[in-house]
Amino acid sequence: MKTKITAIPMIAVLLLAFLAAGFTAKADARFIGIDEIRPGMRGKALTVLEGTKIESFGVEILGLTTGTGRVGSLILIRTYGPALRESGGIASGMSGSPVFIGNRLLGAISYTFANADPSYGLVTPIADMLALWDYQDDYMDDKVALAEFAGGQSVSIAGQSYRGISFGYGQAQANARTQAPGQELTALGISYGILKAIPVTAPVYLSGFGQRTGSAIKSFLGEKGVSAAASATTPVLNSSTEIIASFEPGSAIGLQLMIGDLGISSIGTLTWMENGRFVAFGHPVLSKGNVALLATGAKVFRTISSSAVPSKLAINTQPVGIITQDRSAGLAGRFGQLPAMLPVEVQVTDQDTGNKVVLKSSVILDSDLTPTLAAMAVIEGLDRALDRV
Repeated sequence: MKTKITAIPMIAVLLLAFLAAGFTAKADARFIGIDEIRPGMRGKALTVLEGTKIESFGVEILGLTTGTGRVGSLILIRTYGPALRESGGIASGMSGSPVFIGNRLLGAISYTFANADPSYGLVTPIADMLALWDYQDDYMDDKVALAEFAGGQSVSIAGQSYRGISFGYGQAQANARTQAPGQELTALGISYGILKAIPVTAPVYLSGFGQRTGSAIKSFLGEKGVSAAASATTPVLNSSTEIIASFEPGSAIGLQLMIGDLGISSIGTLTWMENGRFVAFGHPVLSKGNVALLATGAKVFRTISSSAVPSKLAINTQPVGIITQDRSAGLAGRFGQLPAMLPVEVQVTDQDTGNKVVLKSSVILDSDLTPTLAAMAVIEGLDRALDRV
């Protein structure tokens, strides 16, 4: 049975030894390295809870755990404050929210836990995120990876002792959102006492798709560890679309796999930007390495509390740039340049009824995703024209 922890009278962090990072973010005084932080340090995180206004909430450093992929260490935190109480904790869509200690950037909130209080989470160090601008290749397979707390110690939350963290990739990540605490871990021979880390990106939203095509896309993306849900609307990309890049750390930022009459999109938070480049999310979305995804602005309608994981209800707005890296430390890209996309125009007429349907969309160029997404656009056109599926 799934249990939500509603109160934390005390948290004990037992001798969480801190690991030296080996380097700080470009040895820049604007950033703080993990070798400089200690348990008990406090700071703030920035994110958008409604509209486009950036709000702050408190962050307390608790300790370190080993990271995933090329991310050497992740930082365990507790969040607090009025903004977090209103949202119900770390919400989907907060991934990338920058964490500052004083005026120095530590990194981005990237994970929360599916089986513990949602005010706890993990931060991806900014040094690893900035390195995305230089990374070439990376690889993450479909599995559950285990990380223990530094020093082999444990963390106690509301009387429950946790000795490590599981990071799910691919389908394992999708399962972590829906299965009871420990269920998928037990199936893999892993016992209880493990926090299940899930990325706090918002689900991928689908717009314009019917039941048949929507279900097919959800299944297709689910195999890649991406959770998909229905959405109300999506912007239209055309040659006259104005690119407006008005961002700062904490702004909502989106990505699009398909745009137009049919849309597939997601939102997160921008962590840092300089010289027209940006980093965001703090975790991978598709784990595809070098990519060419459409970056957009985003507007948050409301941040909704939930008994599972709170989430931001949001839409993507205007195109603003290109996402070029999708790796273990997050997303990286550039403002002011849009990716090449495949235009897909579907025209179908039902000769029996005369019903005519025209759908115009654009799909990202990706050898794995493009064929399936373009095919779904064609099927959606057929379904609408026939109107009997």
